[in-house]
Amino acid sequence: MRAKSLFHFCAVATTLAVSGAFAQEAPLQAALSEPVETPSGLTIPALVDVPTSARSLAFQLPFAYGACFTVTQGNNGAFSHHERSNRYAWDFNLPMGTPVTAAAAGRVVLVPEANEGIGKSIVLDHGSGYYTLYAHLSKLKASPGQVVQAGQTIALSGRDTGVSPHLHFGVFTLLPSLTSLPARMGDNRTDADGVPRARARYCARGGTKPARPSDTALRADAFISQGITLKTAAPAHALVIGETYHLQGVSARPFAAVFYQVRTPEGLILTNNATYSDERGNFTFEIETPLGRAGEPVEQVLFSDLARQGSTVSTVVLVER
Repeated sequence: MRAKSLFHFCAVATTLAVSGAFAQEAPLQAALSEPVETPSGLTIPALVDVPTSARSLAFQLPFAYGACFTVTQGNNGAFSHHERSNRYAWDFNLPMGTPVTAAAAGRVVLVPEANEGIGKSIVLDHGSGYYTLYAHLSKLKASPGQVVQAGQTIALSGRDTGVSPHLHFGVFTLLPSLTSLPARMGDNRTDADGVPRARARYCARGGTKPARPSDTALRADAFISQGITLKTAAPAHALVIGETYHLQGVSARPFAAVFYQVRTPEGLILTNNATYSDERGNFTFEIETPLGRAGEPVEQVLFSDLARQGSTVSTVVLVER
């Protein structure tokens, strides 16, 4: 499912095209601390509930260990942090070209092209529907599908039009629309609750560095317009080349053919799986991802009505093991 959410980076608006959805919400700490293997036949549950808070997780400040910067605008800031998409974001006064680091282990799921006044941006998926966003960047040092570790440099800071150079940072969900989440910094030693305050200065102290994040999976209703509800799902943002995933769901069309495809945005089908739903509409797939090119954008398509095929897709990238 391809969705578009409009949100503001400080005073400037931009449209961020995001797609896919979320995985089953595991214990909150597991989203950042539990290594996740990807054996053949991996089963990834589909998410039922969208996260409403990230306060139970401890993120690192998004700049290098030992560096100190001031919050120029905090949560609920009157200048631009007063909308649902920005309410719990922070602006840090990083000078141009300052290294920006991952606040937790994650996978790069979106690297928007530079837009006038906005600069470049990076979004990291930390699993279970939790994402961090880094905006107003001058240079990217991570690619779509790449797994990065907490504290790893992912970009260099830039600036926003008409505003002093700074980094816009926050924790978000992506569906049903881009929504900022209440969050805290685990290496914040100044405030007892871990929430950086406006006009205060904070120093990055680091924290735990999990070996690998989990991948957020497709939301249970990602293909609901096709009359299909997922029980288990493939990852929402990155398919591992040569991996096998287990997909299970219920179709509104019993005894009907159900198709799962991976194809390029231009429509070239890279893999095509088909099965039949039973008398109750239940179906199961063993999905083998294609041998495509690492970093290549592709779409996941699932349908049982030939008249509506392709009306709902999930855009991902192919990555190597």
